[in-house]
Amino acid sequence: MILWALDLPELFEEGDEGCLRSRVSREERQRVDRFVRLEDRMARLSAALLLQQILEDEYGVARGTCGLARSVMGKPVLPGHLGLHVSISHCSGMVLVGVADGPLGVDVERVEGRPLADVLVYLSGSERRIIDTCGDERAKSWAFVRIWTRRESYLKALGIGLSQGLDFFETDGETIRDDHRPENRWGLKSWTVKNSHCASACSVGFPENITPRLVSWNSFMDA
Repeated sequence: MILWALDLPELFEEGDEGCLRSRVSREERQRVDRFVRLEDRMARLSAALLLQQILEDEYGVARGTCGLARSVMGKPVLPGHLGLHVSISHCSGMVLVGVADGPLGVDVERVEGRPLADVLVYLSGSERRIIDTCGDERAKSWAFVRIWTRRESYLKALGIGLSQGLDFFETDGETIRDDHRPENRWGLKSWTVKNSHCASACSVGFPENITPRLVSWNSFMDA
C-alpha cells in the first residue's frame, strides 16, 4: 500500500495550470474542464499526476501508459492494471492518493473550527458521544473530521459513495460496525498531516507503520 499526500499552495502561480494540463491525457483535461473554480481544476490535475508519479516510482509503470477511468459509481480504476486499486481525495490545500493490491478508500479534509451542530446529525449516537467527551472546540473539530474521513474512506473502499445513505454503519475507533456486512474485516487508520489536515484510509489490511508520504509542491512541479 502506498499513500502520498501533496501539499497544495495557497495561491497558484500563473502558468501552473497550463504546465499540469500539458502532462495529462486529453480525457483527463476534458474531465477537468467541467470545473469552474481554478482550485478544483488544479486539485484534479494534481491528483492525476501524483497517481502517475506513484505508479512510475513504486510500481514501474511508465508515465502516460496507464490512464485513469471511473466505474459506474465514480470509483477511480486503472484499466489494464486490475490488480491495483486506487483511491483519490482532495480538499482545500491537500491531495491524497492511495494505491494498493486490494480494495482501498482514502479521504482527507482540512480541520477548521466551524460549528458542528448542523453536521453531527450525520454521525451515529456513539460517534457523537466521542465528540462530546472532547474538551474544547478545536479538539471537537479534530474528532469530528477524524470520524468523518474514516466514514468517507469506508464508503470509497466499498465503491458505493452515498448511494446507501450514512446510517447503516458506524465507526468504532479503527473498526467498523455495518448492518449490511456483519462479518466485516475492514480496518481504519487516520493521520494528522501538517497539523492542519486529517487523512484517513480504509482497507482489509495495513502494512506496519504505514503513513502518508508528504510531497511538497515545488518537488512535485519539478518531477
